[in-house]
Amino acid sequence: MCLQGVDMNGLLICEAPLLDLGKIEELGQLDPGGAAGLVRRLVELFVVKSLEMLRSPCWAARPLDLDAVARTAHSLKSSSAALGAGRFSALCAQLEHKIRSGEAVEVPLYHAAIQSVYHETAEALTRILPEVTP
Repeated sequence: MCLQGVDMNGLLICEAPLLDLGKIEELGQLDPGGAAGLVRRLVELFVVKSLEMLRSPCWAARPLDLDAVARTAHSLKSSSAALGAGRFSALCAQLEHKIRSGEAVEVPLYHAAIQSVYHETAEALTRILPEVTP
């Protein structure tokens, strides 16, 4: 999980590694030579679908639907973990855990941090696979 703190901009700090390149290499082994473009397609899917989920109305609904936020965080956690996006996955896991355990949680604070880390992650993935555009 994340070591939690808040930076100067009020964003949560997570010290998990941004990317685990070993996970991406493992995925690449499922497509020897890259002929099918598996890793590229998975990264593109992650970039597009994660952004859609981060723009979901569940984050801003009033009253806040914590079940919907937890389900979204769970989906984001799982898809990012599969790609080795450790920091993104850890933040989503922490949010999901807090909601499911009934802890008080500042959803807007988590949402802002998750969005920020999403952009960092998408940019890092595009540096690895330049044909993917966030």
